[in-house]
Amino acid sequence: MKWLLLTVFWLSVAFARSHHYKEGDKIEFLVNKIGPYANPSETYEYYDLPFCSPEKNKIQHKHASFGEDLIGDHKKFSDYDIRFKVDIAWTSLCSVHLMKDQIQEFKKAIDKMYYFEMSYDDLPVRGFIGTVATEIRNGEEVSQFYLFKHLHFHLVYNNDQVIYANVTPDARKMEELTDNEELFFEFSYSAFWEETDYPFKDRMQLYEDFFSKELEIHWLSIMNSFVLVLLLTGFLAIIIMRILKSDYSRYQRQEDEEDDSEDYGWKLIHGDVFRFPPYKTLFAAFIGLGAQGLSIMFVILILAIIGLYYPGNQGTIYTSGIVLYAITSVLGGFVSATLYKQMGGEKWSWNVVLIGALFIVPVLLVFAYVNSVAIAYDTTTAVPFGTIMIVTFIIAFVGFPLTILGGITGKRVAGGFEAPCRYILFKFIC
Repeated sequence: MKWLLLTVFWLSVAFARSHHYKEGDKIEFLVNKIGPYANPSETYEYYDLPFCSPEKNKIQHKHASFGEDLIGDHKKFSDYDIRFKVDIAWTSLCSVHLMKDQIQEFKKAIDKMYYFEMSYDDLPVRGFIGTVATEIRNGEEVSQFYLFKHLHFHLVYNNDQVIYANVTPDARKMEELTDNEELFFEFSYSAFWEETDYPFKDRMQLYEDFFSKELEIHWLSIMNSFVLVLLLTGFLAIIIMRILKSDYSRYQRQEDEEDDSEDYGWKLIHGDVFRFPPYKTLFAAFIGLGAQGLSIMFVILILAIIGLYYPGNQGTIYTSGIVLYAITSVLGGFVSATLYKQMGGEKWSWNVVLIGALFIVPVLLVFAYVNSVAIAYDTTTAVPFGTIMIVTFIIAFVGFPLTILGGITGKRVAGGFEAPCRYILFKFIC
């Protein structure tokens, strides 16, 4: 178990970078995605809207990690030039010339309350694209769309590290989107740095609006639940003991008198408990898959306890889940093959194939459909082809061979199944 935890940990943090800067150092301001606030799962590329962007031949994707590709984060470089601990009063980002169709794109996005997401030193920066104002004209409600053309960034630092980043649109510098054929205006930004003594390791706790609050342990509720479970367990044990007391006495007399009479009543349950199921391969595969799933959950919980997963470490839990699924395939194959052999199964090779395909095949079918829809709508949630090939390689050349290895080992070490029996008159009664 120790080597497994270390492997996942180092795979997850191998590409971690330093977050220490000197005054005046440039920290890349990355743009990520846009989407309607009411549906966070619907996201699109930031430059799908005609924002200020570098020249098309200069637009570059930031090298995304494996986990970022899985969650749909495709960050790109921007023209925002905000340097560490350097205040900016006002700076022009670019001048834009919008045609009528581009104006309508902005109107549609503002009407659906689109937000944008940026990233500064791995910190999320979110804000709305614009706002809608309604007024009554001639008895009818008329909507006016305003685009935020100036963004003010508030940045907080502690010594040589960035602690917090926030953006606020300047309501005094908005551009009304009219029905004109074209529109000219200028995007701009400003920045202000503030010092704090807040520790760097706890900086993600400042983002309660974007991430879930820190888990609070309610010890009183836990103790109440624990006491309630104990009381209910005690009451049930007393009731069952009173009901079964006469049966215990009767069976004890039969054993003392060496009576080989047949079981009856509640003891006939063992006939169903130890009867092999009609589909041994499927039953054993489900048990093996359950053991594999429990082991994955256990390791992920341990990694979470040691602090590996935090909001700024994008996609790490997805990466760990895939790697752990491949590594623990040996456990699933071992448990499944062992149980299958104990139940008298002979086609162990089919059992190994089933445990390897029982979970991954339905997942791949669902993923293929969902990813195809995401590609058709050109959303950022679509997983790139390269990432798909990496996952396929991990499953095919790591997970499945380990499943076969576990199955072969389980088949060789498995013994015969022995149900618990009682011994009366020199024979077993099962």
